[in-house]
Amino acid sequence: MGLQPRLGRVLRLPPSGRNSRFLGSDVSYADLSGRDLEDYYQPQARDADENTILLELTPKPRAPTPWGKVTLTVEKKRVLPQKIVYYDQRGNPVKEVVISGFAEYAPGRYLITASEVRDLLNQGWRTRFEVSDWKVGPVPDGCFSQSALERGCRY
Repeated sequence: MGLQPRLGRVLRLPPSGRNSRFLGSDVSYADLSGRDLEDYYQPQARDADENTILLELTPKPRAPTPWGKVTLTVEKKRVLPQKIVYYDQRGNPVKEVVISGFAEYAPGRYLITASEVRDLLNQGWRTRFEVSDWKVGPVPDGCFSQSALERGCRY
């Protein structure tokens, strides 16, 4: 489901809409919602240099993804993502996510606190995310209801 503020109501998002832009930004609903890279792609690791690993992700057979491949640059020392590049079916880069901030919330456990999504087809189009107020821990089941989505969930 996705909240549509202009309409003042919750609309169910069909699977075909997962790659649509989130509230007009350069981010898709799929970018926000989960583990698509883990679920739909097969990784192959390559050393980029002494400090980074480059993962080349190719879609698994029949994976519901518009991307022909995805590359993920990872910092070796802390095993943290630095950049994700999405390619179309012809191998052209379409979108990139540059991750620039992390917060360590437990020893060796990190939360991304700053990133920028860049539309590579439209020069200058980008969406920046910065997280400054966050909590780590279980979320009450009551937060996963339509009414909690509409009014917000405080816990």
